[in-house]
Amino acid sequence: MLIKGSVAVVRAVPALVWILIVVASLGFGNTSGVLGLVFPTVGYLTKYFISSIEEQDAAIIETMQATGAGWLQMITEGLLPNLSSRFLAWTSIRLEGNIAESISLGMVGAGGIGMLLTRAIGQYNYGEISMLILLIFFTMISVELGIGQVKKRMR
Repeated sequence: MLIKGSVAVVRAVPALVWILIVVASLGFGNTSGVLGLVFPTVGYLTKYFISSIEEQDAAIIETMQATGAGWLQMITEGLLPNLSSRFLAWTSIRLEGNIAESISLGMVGAGGIGMLLTRAIGQYNYGEISMLILLIFFTMISVELGIGQVKKRMR
């Protein structure tokens, strides 16, 4: 209950507010951008993971208990095989969202490729703008394909 309450408080604060809080305490930079995304990401993933665990069929655990399985066996052999695909799905969704948000953060001063894109736009360097947009596109495609490969191996 304590974890759920803490996660609810973290999720209630929008990512932009977390970023502003971190920037106010640490100043501008890459560290502020990363930490600003860590808080809402941990909050959402914790909520999703808890929900996935609660939705798990209790019959699996009861059956394993009846056969004399230990606590660790029930987790590794009963819960994790069924939950791993859900955990991967939620994590991949947040990863893709964080990549997109990090580009936006970079455009407002947090560094990274977003800052390079803003600089190129300000200099009207269309060749560099095109390359950066292609790099962002191929990064997102690579992440999607990589997650697809991991899902295939899990089956």
